[in-house]
This record gives sequence, C-alpha cells and structure tokens, in this order.
Amino acid sequence: MTYAETLSGWHDFFVTCGAASATLVGLLYVGISLHVKIVATHRDVRGLARVTLSTYFTVVIVSLLMLVPTDRPSFTAEWLLVASLVALVAVVPASLDALAGRRRLALPRRVVFSRFGVATVTFAGLTAFAVVMLNGDYTDALYAIVGILLLMLLVSIRNTWDLLVTVAAK
Repeated sequence: MTYAETLSGWHDFFVTCGAASATLVGLLYVGISLHVKIVATHRDVRGLARVTLSTYFTVVIVSLLMLVPTDRPSFTAEWLLVASLVALVAVVPASLDALAGRRRLALPRRVVFSRFGVATVTFAGLTAFAVVMLNGDYTDALYAIVGILLLMLLVSIRNTWDLLVTVAAK
C-alpha cells in the first residue's frame, strides 16, 4: 500500500480533528474577548491563552498537512517538523514568561506548570513523530499521532476551561 493510499484511510480522522480544533479556537476567542482586560494584565493567564491557542492551531495545521495529497512521506514529515518546531518556539517563551512573574499568579502555580508542561510534551512528541516519519516508518507514526492529537485537544479543552473559569472569577 502506498503512502497516499494509507493517508486516504485517515482522511476522516484528520478532518474531524481539524474541524473540532478550529471550532474550539473560535469559542476560546469569544470567551477571552469577554474578559480581555484580565487576560492582558495577568502574565500567567496571557501565557496560558497563548499556549492554548498555539495548541489548537497546531492541531489544525497538523490536520491540514496530513490531508495534503502526496505520495512522499518525507514531504509531510518535513512540514510537520517545521510546524512542531514553530509550536515549541511559541510555547516555551510564553511558558517561561508566565512562570517568571514574581507577582501573585491568577492561576495556581501547579496548574501553570502542568498545563505548560503537558503542552510542551505534546509538541516534543509531534517533533518525534515527524522524525520517525522522516526515517520512513509512517505506518507506526500515524498511530502515534492519534495519541498526540487527542492529548493536544484534551489539554487545550482543560486549559480553555481553566482560562474561562479564571477570567470569570476575577
């Protein structure tokens, strides 16, 4: 079975992941816009919003890349590697900035550590996924990405809940 034939079997999964993530991005924007002043004035809340949006957008980008019709796994892997590295560059500084605040955090420190930590681990997993694909083992890599994308969505949904509850309470 060729790579293109293999990908066609995953079409519905990636369409669903991308659509779910894009929908949740819109809902998060609405929720944040209702309390944008709180998000803007608390480093940890702003950082968590950035990480959450980055994670949702990464799911959308990964889903789109996996839907590109190609027979070259290296094409997909190279773009996924770029996407995962861009996501890491977006998340790590936001995480460090949120944790560097000496002021009282709006979110409990353990929540900040766990939410940023899990998001960072998912992006690192996505990077590993891309490397495995570059090495030609796309069949196993496709099964691994299921866990990565589902964890990204679960963490983002939890982050969204934390954000909305936090901003509503302030």
